[in-house]
Amino acid sequence: MNESKKLSRWSLTNAAEAGQVIVVTCHHCRITHRYLPQDLLQFRDDVSLDRLSRHFRCERCGNGRYIVLKVHDPFGADFGNLPIRRLEKVQIKKVPVWKDGVL
Repeated sequence: MNESKKLSRWSLTNAAEAGQVIVVTCHHCRITHRYLPQDLLQFRDDVSLDRLSRHFRCERCGNGRYIVLKVHDPFGADFGNLPIRRLEKVQIKKVPVWKDGVL
């Protein structure tokens, strides 16, 4: 079965319940980051994993076209050795929205 079809049937909640890790790679910069689905659910709605890749942009090149998302099932050797990005806090930016009016 095609990888994108597998991801379309699997959501962040499914991945969290299965103990999986979300692996996000920028093929342009060759950078890979791993995330726990529970951390992503703190600020993202529960979406299918094929749609989740659209929400990522590379921190180095700023592009989202080269982002590829995969799911990893950690096994014994991964515990204590696999680097994971953990959510420290969520910052909300205040952005002013202006409307022209009359005095």
